[in-house]
This record gives sequence, structure tokens and C-alpha cells, in this order.
Amino acid sequence: MKRTLLLLGLLLSFWVLPAQKAVSWEDIPNVQLQDSTQFVSDVAHIIEPEAQQRINETILSMRQTHGVEGVVITLPSIGQSGSIEDLAREILRGWGVGSKIDNSGFVMLISLDSRQIRIETGYGLEGVLPDALCSQIIAHRMAPHFKRGDYSTGILSGVQAIQETITANYEGATRTDRAEEDQVADGVFNGLVVLLALILCVVMLVSYKDEQTAPEQRIKRLNRQILGFLFIALILMIGGSFLLIAGAIVVLLALYAILRHRLSQEALRCHTCHQDQLQRLSDTAKLSLLTPAQQLEERLGSVHYLVKQCDNCGAVERYGEVAGNSPYKRCPHCGTYAMQRIGTLRLRSTDRRIAYIHRQKYHCLYCDQDHHEDETVYKENDSALGGAILGGIIGSSLGRGGFGGGFGGGFGGGGFGGGSGGGGGATGGW
Repeated sequence: MKRTLLLLGLLLSFWVLPAQKAVSWEDIPNVQLQDSTQFVSDVAHIIEPEAQQRINETILSMRQTHGVEGVVITLPSIGQSGSIEDLAREILRGWGVGSKIDNSGFVMLISLDSRQIRIETGYGLEGVLPDALCSQIIAHRMAPHFKRGDYSTGILSGVQAIQETITANYEGATRTDRAEEDQVADGVFNGLVVLLALILCVVMLVSYKDEQTAPEQRIKRLNRQILGFLFIALILMIGGSFLLIAGAIVVLLALYAILRHRLSQEALRCHTCHQDQLQRLSDTAKLSLLTPAQQLEERLGSVHYLVKQCDNCGAVERYGEVAGNSPYKRCPHCGTYAMQRIGTLRLRSTDRRIAYIHRQKYHCLYCDQDHHEDETVYKENDSALGGAILGGIIGSSLGRGGFGGGFGGGFGGGGFGGGSGGGGGATGGW
């Protein structure tokens, strides 16, 4: 009788209230963020404590045994303009329910005022829990109990039906020893493929004509790449396929010798007369051949210039390399790497989602222009704040049985694995 009066009160209150906007997934408290063993967000307060504990234990068992994650959510209403299918899909994606690799997650969403049940499945469960089976679970395991007002038993029965199906048909994260051995073998093979691909990258990165970068600088880059690739090769050799990887190393070293010799010759060749007469100038001699902007960059240490002059035709070649640890940035006005930070500001925003705007102010030492860059910092508890506001509005009319006290969940604890889905599942009523 109490449940009947509660349901009538809910329906009457929502009829009297003006049309509410659709509930967003961000408004619903994610209980996983508070406690990694909790999988029930009972905003509508229709699940008995004992049943809620058994539901949590069942879903936790699925996570530990099969790598499947799930969440049960009850709402008094999803809003008059809302769709239970869209909301369930948004929850699955927004909360990341399920493994990020397998997308093995599900959402069970109940809306009281529309008398709807939605089971939303991630990509990895669509084969195990097809739409037709989800529809049968709703119709035969949940709806009969819901019609009698026994929501706790109906929800528990639906979750248990999902567990039974997964236990019988889903391997998930559990793997046999043979599968693990195959995975190691695949990893070694994939590593070899990666190594060969990296060798091709060396050829593409260094062998083409790059007149903007000095050959000496490309030789340094080649040396760094070779050391990195050799390190990767040694790691792969530990896993197996010794002969194959050793052969790849021989090929790599041969390519290295050819490319280094080619770059060494290119370092002497003049691009104007094509004679091997280029000579590198000293730091003192090169300054007079740099532009005023380049001279400033050289003095600041933001760009290191290598200047060569041909003994045959007198042509001058300049190559600049931006210093990675320089505090100076490229000026958007003149293009000179002479822009330094002169201060920071914290600005307020009229957008309630934004905590503040972090502004960094810069000044160019060459063109004397000012510049600033803004970084928007969003509020970490924006979703909780939005939920508290919406919960307060509806809860003031519904009393203790509505949203009041349901939204506004905090942070910390667990979290889902980052799964996603594309609309699989089924919707039913009672």
C-alpha cells in the first residue's frame, strides 16, 4: 500500500510541476567513484537494502570472474523530453562501464513515471546478450515482479539472469594457459613487425631531401633513432625469435652506415654550385651573416644556428635548430623565438562549469608586441553540483521519496574501466 501511495505521489507531483528538462548522465551519482564495490545508484529509493547488497555482490562477482562491469540505476523520472535509450547509452559511454578493451559492460536503467526498463549492453556483450535475450529478461524475469510492486526482487532477478547468461557463454577476461602462451607469441611477432616498420621510418625520415635541416643535425637525429631502435630490438630478443630479430639488427646497422655516409657527403655539398666546398663558420664569424632576428635568437639561446659558406661560389647556407629547453616561444606576430612570459592572471568566467581561466601573458623582445594564451580550468565537481541543483528542485516537491538527497554524489573510490557501446540492448515496461 505504501509503495502504491508513493508511486501515485510521484506521478501527481510530476503532473503538477512544469515540464522538466531531460535528465543528463552527469546528473546521476556514480556510486563507483565513492566505493568500488558499489554498482547500484538507487535514486528512486525502491530497492531494499538486503536486495541492494545481493545485487552489488552479483555484479562484483561478474567483474572479478569475467571482467564484465554493470550498473543498476533507478530514477523517479528521466524528464518529459528524455529518452531512456539515449540516457542509458550516455551513461554507458560517459561512465565508461566495461573494459576499455573488450567493452564488456551493461547498464540497467529503471524509470518509474514512464514505467520503463532499459538494459543497455556494450559492444563486447552484444553477442552474448543480444537484443532479443535482453527483452526476454525484462519480460519474464523483471516485469512480473514490477507489476506487483516488488522492484527489489525484479531487479535482482534481472541481474542474476544476466550473470547466468555470462557465466554460460562469455569468456571475457579469463584466459587459459594456452591462450596466454599464444598472446606472448603474438606479442613477439607484433614486436618484430614494429621493429621492421621503425626501420622503414628511418629511411623515410632521413633519406629524403630536407633543405631546412642541416645534414649534421640529421646525423644527430639518426644516431638517437638508432639507439632507440636497438634498445627495442634487445627487449624483443628476450621474448624469443632471436635469429629473426638479430637479422633485423644487421639490416638496420647496414642502413645506418649507408645513411650516415650519405649525410656526411651532403654536409659538404653546396646547394648553389653543387660542389663539395661548404665550410662551417665559427660562432663569431657567423653572426655577421645572420639577420637581426636570428642574431637575437642566437644570443637568447632560443635557436642555435649553423652557418656554412661555400669556398667555390661564396653562397651562404643557414640552418636553425630550436632549443628544446628554451623559455622563449615563437612570437605569432613576427615569427621570432623571442617571446618570454611576463606574468599570469586568474580570470573569472560567467560559465558555471568553468572554475577559472588561467591566462599567461607574453612579450616579444624583437617586435615589442604583447600576446596572451588562455587555459580553461573546469570545475571537478561540476556534475555533482548540477545534480544537486536538479535534485533540490524536484526533491522540494516530492519530499523524502524523490530526487532530494539522491543526486550530488562525491568523488574518490573506484571507477569503471572505460568501456563503450552503440545502442545494443532492449527496452520493456510493466
